Amino acid sequence: MPSRNVSLRLQGLQKKDSGSYSCSVNVQHKGHDSKTVELNVLVPPATPACRLLGVPRAGANVTLSCQSPRSDPAAQYQWERLSPLPQVFFPPVLGEGISGNPEAVAGEGV
Repeated sequence: MPSRNVSLRLQGLQKKDSGSYSCSVNVQHKGHDSKTVELNVLVPPATPACRLLGVPRAGANVTLSCQSPRSDPAAQYQWERLSPLPQVFFPPVLGEGISGNPEAVAGEGV
């Protein structure tokens, strides 16, 4: 082989391409050496789908739901009321293996 640099080019990466890749070098009469590289393919979140559940009437309860069908690492969500008074709502942290939509509860004085 004419070059001392042999590269592996991966095109169109997918999550399933994540893993360990090892490069082995054999030099005749000099021995063998290898190095391993860890590849972790990140998946950006898809455009979130958001909706309102319930009837927005005084005294009623409503749920604002927002989710992304895919992302790695998992997407983090935050709701923010923009007006008349700005307010940020932080959802609870979901542990590994727990599914569902984070929920933020708000009311007067929250």
